[in-house]
Amino acid sequence: MSGGTNSTTEGAAGVNGYEGATTGHVYGVFGSANSTTTNAMGVSGYEAAPKGQVYGVDGYTASAGPFAAGVGGFEGATTGQVFGVSGGAISTTNGSAGVNGNENAPTGAVYGVFGSANSVTTNAMGVGGYEGATKGQVYGVDGYTVSAGPFAAGIGGFEGATTGQVFGVTGGANSTTANSAGVNGFENAATGRVYGVSGGTNSTTTNAAGVSGFEGAATGEVFGVNGSTNSTTSGSSGLNGFEGAASGGPVYGVSGYAAGTGGIGVFGSAQSKSGFAVGVEGSTSSSAGTAGQFVNLSGSGMVLLGQSGSSFTTVFSVDAAGNVNVKGKLTKGSGSFKIDHPLDPANKYLSHSFVESPDMMNVYNGVVVLDAHGSAWVTLPDYFEALNRDFRYQLTAVGVPGPNLYIAKKVSGNCFRIAGGKPHGEVSWQVTGIRQDAYANANRIPVEEEKPPQEQGRYLHPELFGAPPEQAVSYRGPASPTLAESVQVSPSKSFPVLPQ
Repeated sequence: MSGGTNSTTEGAAGVNGYEGATTGHVYGVFGSANSTTTNAMGVSGYEAAPKGQVYGVDGYTASAGPFAAGVGGFEGATTGQVFGVSGGAISTTNGSAGVNGNENAPTGAVYGVFGSANSVTTNAMGVGGYEGATKGQVYGVDGYTVSAGPFAAGIGGFEGATTGQVFGVTGGANSTTANSAGVNGFENAATGRVYGVSGGTNSTTTNAAGVSGFEGAATGEVFGVNGSTNSTTSGSSGLNGFEGAASGGPVYGVSGYAAGTGGIGVFGSAQSKSGFAVGVEGSTSSSAGTAGQFVNLSGSGMVLLGQSGSSFTTVFSVDAAGNVNVKGKLTKGSGSFKIDHPLDPANKYLSHSFVESPDMMNVYNGVVVLDAHGSAWVTLPDYFEALNRDFRYQLTAVGVPGPNLYIAKKVSGNCFRIAGGKPHGEVSWQVTGIRQDAYANANRIPVEEEKPPQEQGRYLHPELFGAPPEQAVSYRGPASPTLAESVQVSPSKSFPVLPQ
């Protein structure tokens, strides 16, 4: 069956189907194709009118029964490129579409185009879109909505299966071309909270996803899900994820998983050449929350690894045992150890401050017993003189006065000699040295320095000087909204349950 119209009258249709039954499997227009020939179609519609609201095929249904459809398409061929319903566009006009879905209802969960798949077959799809153009801004499936009602969608995806790896909307890319994407979302609004792609899930089921994307290409820069934004408004996102589940264990607004060797679960990149840019940022407005969490479930290996440069040089690391390694200089406001109190470990803590010095100083000490002449040699580690310079000495007699104690011979050959004490007396000694190893000589810590121009008039801790938070060295402007604040969905509401 083929329908065509050249009418310029609004509402004209090449083929119009209507069914008003209240029950049963009924269709306004039904098309079926069992052909094995390439490009066979159940129903084909064409319209060539230069203006007006006209359709190649128009379907409408008022039925309350299950599976009723204004236009229903089915194909059962085992081979060939066949479609139950096929849409194609070769127009050069901006906004033209092979299949166009529009809903402008002011209320209710309504959809321009709706697709549902309960098949257990791999790669079954409620709606499948494909575009093979070599240039231009074209889409396999394009959805648009102007509705002011809740949950309205240009394209809506739903999956209601209780088992299996199924998706309401799925995107996959096997392309080897740079920047290809399974699902691509883009928004270029200059203001407002807008999203290229927004996904949400209230499910308490394991592995449920608001938006799921997959790419299986062996080469090229490809993405399962790709989001982009040119908005200048704070809080806008190329890709935004929200989770509003009240229970059910750890759920995620955005979740990334990598099963391959050397894979990365979530990757963030910031390429700004000026201003403030961050690859990945975590934020929480909860007083009991954590802005960033890293867990190594194996209990060994690394929890956090910081790398720098194109050679991925490790500059700091935190392993699963809690050991921290920093390649460069560690700067802090204060430092201490904090442990369970040895005398009351269940109820108290014990803290001690670090020993501070303007020099890169090493401290060595011990106790030595003098000989019958009141003297003794103290042996230091064999690396002592290679590591240190500018030695300082402290001597204290133990048990009896030692007013005549002195350093009889300075450090030489990693030893020094004490004399002038009581025969067989004890002496507590201390020697300090300034580091002179290659790293220390190349990275001497400045004791006093001028603040750089961009930090002058600012403070590390402005509250201690009666200054406002905006005068902090680390201040970079108003905080971005949290994910929950930036999503226009109330956590108390659920996403619509669509028909099966």
